[in-house]
Amino acid sequence: MNKSLEKLFENGLIMRTKDVPIPEKIKTTSILLDYILQGGLNTRRISQIYGQTGAGKTTLCACIANNALKQYPEKYILYIDTEQRASIDWLGQFIEDTSRILFMQPSVIEEVGNNVREIVNSGIELSMIILDSVAGAGTARSFDKDLNIAQVGGASMAIGAMLRVLAPICNKNNICFLLVNQARDVIGGY
Repeated sequence: MNKSLEKLFENGLIMRTKDVPIPEKIKTTSILLDYILQGGLNTRRISQIYGQTGAGKTTLCACIANNALKQYPEKYILYIDTEQRASIDWLGQFIEDTSRILFMQPSVIEEVGNNVREIVNSGIELSMIILDSVAGAGTARSFDKDLNIAQVGGASMAIGAMLRVLAPICNKNNICFLLVNQARDVIGGY
């Protein structure tokens, strides 16, 4: 083998295909959904659940989180509550061990990437991160605007930047990142 190529392998700059980590699966509690997803949600990946208001997106996330806690008994779940309305009593109906749920209630979405990086770098092991919800995430820019000005798609750049930071962190640390988003018929208003 070429010595230059071998040195790149040794330095960890590149890897052989046999060394690429394979995502694990976390069951969703839905037999049909697990079948469609070929076993459940992938770790090392970012997934999104979206639907109409009241469709059960957060409930599904809580059920998946319960399965993740069972599958990884030494790890925690990070629940990012951008809507500032999570209820541990309500989540406790679906999650058996709520003591392993860590909450973050950021003022703006720009805080999330750096805060998650700090949590992971501190040595806290996460099996899953749930961001509930994309639509409820405020941005630093939105706080500077007049409330009468529509913020259609205002969070997309901030969310994109956050995901670019978190994708490699999730891959390296075997974390499933689950986004909750709303499907709306009318954009720009509730």
